[in-house]
Amino acid sequence: MNLNPKSLREIEKQTLDGDLITSTLRYNAKVGTGEDGVELIYDEREKSLTLLEGTQIDVLDGAHRTFSIYNAYMKKVDLEGNMIVIFSNMTEAQCKRVQVDMAKANPIPKPRLRELAKDKLADEVVIELKADGELKGRITSNSNVKYSYGEVVTFSELSDAIDHSFQLENRLEVIEVAKVINDYMMYLFAYYKSNLSDKNSLMFKSRMFIGHIELAARMFEHTIPFDNLRQYLNKIDFSMDNPLWEEIGILKYGSMSARSRTKIQTVFQHLLKE
Repeated sequence: MNLNPKSLREIEKQTLDGDLITSTLRYNAKVGTGEDGVELIYDEREKSLTLLEGTQIDVLDGAHRTFSIYNAYMKKVDLEGNMIVIFSNMTEAQCKRVQVDMAKANPIPKPRLRELAKDKLADEVVIELKADGELKGRITSNSNVKYSYGEVVTFSELSDAIDHSFQLENRLEVIEVAKVINDYMMYLFAYYKSNLSDKNSLMFKSRMFIGHIELAARMFEHTIPFDNLRQYLNKIDFSMDNPLWEEIGILKYGSMSARSRTKIQTVFQHLLKE
């Protein structure tokens, strides 16, 4: 394998920081390497995969991620995260064909690469918020929030919200935006602490943070002190019983709709106009 040490270190850091994007790892149990002529057994009922003795595993795609995640795990054994893993059981010729097909995939255009690189600035803001402040210990790198653990928002949800509401142009702005958001959160948690444990309140649901970030950005833009936060948020009834949520499609069958991001943002934008 031709592994780039710099890439290994960067991916390891992303893994430890909890901001490694979920992607696909491809491994192959090479046909003919299992001692008894069988390389793996998959139990569909138990959803379990067993690799048998002697089986040789080749990495078809994701060598840097595999070794970086392993290195990170050796430093932090309680590491959490999700990654899609595909196991195949092919011959060497079949593996080569798969790798050729993957290599033929359309490359990402350079403008899109620049756009993606810019998006990472929002990720850096989240990393700052994870390290210190009101959201420390409240941001999860998993796809689901464990509210019983004190978590309130996912890494990706918060990063997307920041990317929508703040125009980050360079890394100098990362610290400033992190401070703005942390100041907002300080007042939010102080004023509405009781809502954290209220299961009937949507105020601290992960998807609602796109609204909080939007309000923080607009209050900062118009130089409105965050100690005025109550006069705006008190205009909203955050209880699940509020018919508004279902009327505008934010709440469906007791859960927040995955398509509700723009609508939530609009609700919070109107707070400064009323």
